[in-house]
Amino acid sequence: MAVNTSSGMVFTWFSNMCATAGLTTWFGIGVVYLRFRKGFLAQGHKTCDLPYSSRLQPFAAWWAVGASFVTLLVSLVSESGEW
Repeated sequence: MAVNTSSGMVFTWFSNMCATAGLTTWFGIGVVYLRFRKGFLAQGHKTCDLPYSSRLQPFAAWWAVGASFVTLLVSLVSESGEW
């Protein structure tokens, strides 16, 4: 990347793609957990039946979905230069 003067732009694109992939992953984790929990409860199970349960759930999953979605939107808008 040090060969060309546009290497800084390429590095910025690459780092933005990595950050977007991470945010998309957290968005997916939150959505998958919420769907799992809904299906688990619909089958008549209780969350205390799980090997691990957190008092923060499902609020933490909703927060992860919302925060990653908002961050993705803000990064998309700031990257395009329009606000």
